[in-house]
Amino acid sequence: MIDATQRIEDNGAPAREVSRSASSLEQLAGSLKASVERLKV
Repeated sequence: MIDATQRIEDNGAPAREVSRSASSLEQLAGSLKASVERLKV
């Protein structure tokens, strides 16, 4: 966790890194949600 934070700070573009990570998490959450919906049926 600390390593990732350090890498983002070193990058010099923290906002872009964070927003990219957030969008990846959103996609992952969407995939999980879809999988759960399929399992429910």
